[in-house]
Amino acid sequence: MFAIQYGLILSCVLSSITGLSGVLDTPGTAKRFFGTNYPTTAIFIWNFKMLFGSLLFVYALNVVVAVYAPLTTLAYVLACGNLIRVCFVMQYVVSAEKLALMGLVENGKMLKVIIVVQVTLAAVIASCAYVSSSDPEYVAYAGAITPTDRGSYSYFVYFFCAVGILGRIPQVLNPMKAAKRFMAEGRALPSDKGELLQMEFTFGFTAINYLQVWAFVLALTFFVPTMTPIAGFMTLTGGVLIAILVKTILGIDEIGFAMPPMLFFLTLISVMFGASVLTLLA
Repeated sequence: MFAIQYGLILSCVLSSITGLSGVLDTPGTAKRFFGTNYPTTAIFIWNFKMLFGSLLFVYALNVVVAVYAPLTTLAYVLACGNLIRVCFVMQYVVSAEKLALMGLVENGKMLKVIIVVQVTLAAVIASCAYVSSSDPEYVAYAGAITPTDRGSYSYFVYFFCAVGILGRIPQVLNPMKAAKRFMAEGRALPSDKGELLQMEFTFGFTAINYLQVWAFVLALTFFVPTMTPIAGFMTLTGGVLIAILVKTILGIDEIGFAMPPMLFFLTLISVMFGASVLTLLA
C-alpha cells in the first residue's frame, strides 16, 4: 500500500467513529451535543440520525478511492470536502447567538472538536497524497489506472447523481424553505427559534453531505477502471436508504412528512439499487 491509501483509510476509520455513534446511539450523541435537555421530537431525531448517516457515506468514499482509484486528484478533492464541511460548521461556531439558541453544551465544544479533527484529517489526506506523488513506484501504479468502457449502467449513475445534485442544491442554499416542501399538509416546522435553528443545522449539513457524495460519485465514474466499485457503493448506500425510507413511511405521521416525496425517493433509489445489484451480478 502507498501513503495515499493509508491516509484515506485512516481518515475514514477515525471519522466513522463519530458517524457510527450518531447512527447507532442517536439520543446519546444528541445528549453530548445538547446536554440532557436535547431535542426529542421525532423530526429532530430523524434529521440528526440522517446527518450522521450521510457522513458515513462520505467517509466510505475514502475507502472506495483508496482501494480502486488512489489518485492524488481524488484525494485532494476529498480533503477539500472535509474543509467545505468545516466551513459550514464554522458559521455556527463563530456566532455566539446561534450557539446559545441551539442550546449546544460547553459553548459548542463538540462542534469545535469536529472542526479540529476534520481539518487535521484533511491535512493528513493531502500530505499523504503529496508524499505518494513523489514515489516513482506510485507514479507508475497511478499511471496504469485508466477507465474502461463504462457500459449502460453508467447512465443510471449519471441520472441518479444529477437528480441528487439538483435536488440538494436548493437545500444547501435555503434549508428551511426546502424542508417546508417535505412537510405534510397541516404540519409546520418548529416555531421556536432555537428548534428551528437546530433543524436548519441538521438539514443543511445533511444536504451538503449528500451533495458531496453524489457529485463525487459522478466524477468518480471518469476515473475508476471499472464500474464495480461504484455499483458496490450504490448497492450499499441504496440498501441503507431504502430501509430508512421504509421505516420513515411507516412512521410518517409522527415525523410529519408528506407521503409523495418519500415515495418518489423510495422509487428512485430502488431503481438505482436494482441496477447496481444487477451490475454486480453480471
